[in-house]
Amino acid sequence: MHIIIATLHVRASAQAIPLAAGCLKAFLPVDLQQNTQLVDLYPDQHDAETIEKLLQTQADVIAFPLYVWNRQQILQLSSRLRQLKPDLVLVAGGPEASADSSRVIAEGALDAVIRGEGEEAFAELLTRLSQGKTLAGISGLVVADQKEQNPRAAVCSDLARLPSPWLTEGIPLPPESGILWEVARGCHFNCAFCYDAKGHQGVRPLPFERLRRELQLFVEQRVAQIWILDSTFNAPPGRGKKLLELLLETAPQIHYHIEAKADFLDDEIIALLAQLSCSVQIGLQSADPEVLIPLRRKLNKKLLEQNLHKLSQAGVTFGLDLIYGLPGDNHSGFQKSLDFALDQQPNQIDIFP
Repeated sequence: MHIIIATLHVRASAQAIPLAAGCLKAFLPVDLQQNTQLVDLYPDQHDAETIEKLLQTQADVIAFPLYVWNRQQILQLSSRLRQLKPDLVLVAGGPEASADSSRVIAEGALDAVIRGEGEEAFAELLTRLSQGKTLAGISGLVVADQKEQNPRAAVCSDLARLPSPWLTEGIPLPPESGILWEVARGCHFNCAFCYDAKGHQGVRPLPFERLRRELQLFVEQRVAQIWILDSTFNAPPGRGKKLLELLLETAPQIHYHIEAKADFLDDEIIALLAQLSCSVQIGLQSADPEVLIPLRRKLNKKLLEQNLHKLSQAGVTFGLDLIYGLPGDNHSGFQKSLDFALDQQPNQIDIFP
């Protein structure tokens, strides 16, 4: 059985890393791993070219991670693949498949989708397919002809069981590259516009020794920059300090992109950030506390301004995030948020719809 995990990236860049695909592959039994290929796709490719590329692999199973930026294109490709090769097993996972499983199946003519964290469910799915067994009863799996379309999302209870996609060489690691580095799953918060919490309150850090070994590998391979996948690395602050100390001890020569919560910045964390080659991104979203209430967020403007001033004084590069078009906001309100953000003198402002 030949398996393809195809990732449609936003664009070709240092961040175009098939991390989800690599994690899925790393958890597979050895015999299935050997028959699994990761394929990178980009939106500027013609659909006909992409379909030909996928069919040329002679795959028996094709799996797609689905995100907001690639859902429409991937499901159109999947429907076309179903027409051209009816016996192909087509599967999807990721945020879009988890949140909207029944419509995703219908729009893409899929055989199944995985809701939640996919490593265990995907491995069980492929194992049963290879053995000719039924797919019923797999945690988090929605099968096309199954009556229950929204089973509980799968969650890996022990992250120590998950092999590293980097240490197992599941993802290519060319010199001077940029990578996405997962250090934890989940979030202490549950903001209405964000999927990091996945409906489960709390953070589950990956084993610290695994992170140390991965960092050592990144140094050996001369990785140039790392995007740390942890939406609030400094919540709680003690966990953030421990991570920063590891970065400074093991790989201070790498440049890091870090997301932080301004409320939890303290003098010790700021001092550690000042020693590191990094940029810190902080979610403001809106400067209007009333607009933030339905988003399940709070804003202490005085504390925010104090901590951002400390970052500036320490010479730490930082940026702010804003969202326009929020419920209860308007053009005038967004202008005030933008003015407030600019008053903090960030190095950049990222603005999202």
